[in-house]
Amino acid sequence: MEEKTFIDRQWCISYVLLAIDSIENSANKERSVEAFIREIEVMFDLYTDDVELKRLRKKLIKKFGKKNITVE
Repeated sequence: MEEKTFIDRQWCISYVLLAIDSIENSANKERSVEAFIREIEVMFDLYTDDVELKRLRKKLIKKFGKKNITVE
């Protein structure tokens, strides 16, 4: 049976931003959709504290707020 976890929408945004930041800071900036999803799943495991997530979300929104995302 599959485990179900319910999380706050703001947490979801934080996890996606953390994954984007991780990719941005890596040597290989290109990812498949599957690899991007795995990156987000890694962030679920690394960041579990909601106070820290809120702080990181604000920081990353400032960092990426004006950047464009291109999907080919």
